[in-house]
Amino acid sequence: MPFASCFRYEGQLDAERRPHGEGKIFVGEAVVYYGEFVHGSMTGVGFRRYQSGATYNGEFKDGLCEGKGVWMSADKRVILEGTFSNDCLEGSSCKETIGHVTCTGSFQGGKRHGFIVDNTMGKTTKWVHGYEAAIH
Repeated sequence: MPFASCFRYEGQLDAERRPHGEGKIFVGEAVVYYGEFVHGSMTGVGFRRYQSGATYNGEFKDGLCEGKGVWMSADKRVILEGTFSNDCLEGSSCKETIGHVTCTGSFQGGKRHGFIVDNTMGKTTKWVHGYEAAIH
């Protein structure tokens, strides 16, 4: 089934011939998404490879990262793990690894927000909307 002019879909379909259930989206011969679909939408658990080479493995809703998952940059130096909302890391139990430094804490809209623990250095810092703030 042609998904769009440059995409190809293989998998289960609903009565209206939309992707529904398990399936894969291809660009050329490369799989760019495999996982669950609901009435034509990437919704459920899946794996996506972005054009940049970055990947996301986890929950989706309407094609966006939504729920528990792990995002990894193409070079595997940046890893974001936790709850995603609208394609952004969100919530209090998130983990960010950049190179050999791993931090845990709160994220809001994909940015550090709240108290972040640098697990490598054993240091706690406060962040507001992605910027380090003074702790009083």
